[in-house]
Amino acid sequence: MLAGGGVHIAYGVGSLLAPEKMVSAQYAPDTHDLADPRLLLRAFGGHLLVSGCLALAATRSPRHARSAAALCLLINTFDVTSAVLELRARGQSDQTVKGGIALSGAGVLTFAAALRCLYR
Repeated sequence: MLAGGGVHIAYGVGSLLAPEKMVSAQYAPDTHDLADPRLLLRAFGGHLLVSGCLALAATRSPRHARSAAALCLLINTFDVTSAVLELRARGQSDQTVKGGIALSGAGVLTFAAALRCLYR
């Protein structure tokens, strides 16, 4: 929960508040001159920031931790799904799609493991 929540918060803050720095670090596609994609990157950052804060806050209560882990697992699962759908639409893979699958895939594994531990 701590690792997954921390990653969600870090990526969320960067995407929401400093998308240009996320681009220069190669953690996000270049949206500098594209207002709508930049807005979506910021919104994506916002939902990761909320889910990361929820995950960290929920570590104090097993009941809340299970709900938060399940939510984060779903968010990461849908993020992987969206990246796979985008891969199909593009017909080829690029750094953005690969990064989305890798980052969100790691989130799926992290929060699935957290849920497994919480239900023991």
